[in-house]
Amino acid sequence: ILFGFAGQLYSAKATRYSSGYLLAGDGVDEAVFVGSQQIFFPGTGRYDLGLQGVEFAGSGESYYDESPFARSQVQNELIDMGEVTAPAYSVNNLSFRQLSITQRIPLANGWVRSERLSDGTTIRGSITNPFGGPMNNVTVFAGRKNKVLGTIGNGSTQNFEIKGISANTDVWIQASFGGDVIGSQYGSSVGKDGVKIHYSILNGGQ
Repeated sequence: ILFGFAGQLYSAKATRYSSGYLLAGDGVDEAVFVGSQQIFFPGTGRYDLGLQGVEFAGSGESYYDESPFARSQVQNELIDMGEVTAPAYSVNNLSFRQLSITQRIPLANGWVRSERLSDGTTIRGSITNPFGGPMNNVTVFAGRKNKVLGTIGNGSTQNFEIKGISANTDVWIQASFGGDVIGSQYGSSVGKDGVKIHYSILNGGQ
């Protein structure tokens, strides 16, 4: 049974799962991710993790390789020269890594559009999904009121309108997605709701 289980792990594909918060807002052509990423490496080797725009990555001075047979300690092989990279990241068979990550991600301004109507009590706009997968649980908040949009597919647009708000009401958007653009690009991204998006609408759409 044990060897059968080990064989399944060896044949498994490299995967990664991201969790944390992606912070963005009007007038800014980038977002900031703060969170963590778990990576599974099925085979021994040295890998380029494909890190870009990463300001911090790590989880202490060393990592542990976990397998059904042993637990070995290895040194952190991240390189920090203004941005953190990992061009030759060495792991053993069936290795798991978890990295804490702070990363700046290009995100063209304009995927969220909004405006206040002349009386100031209504905000309306649109959200166009700029990510590689669906945005889930999309909700627009305006003070105590909200508009639930649900899921927006990649490249799709949904409109929103919230009425009966005050002139100084804060407006923001919350959603979640799988985090395919986050951290390491080694392996396949799994999970659909690990990364929570918080987008602030400048001056409440005024």
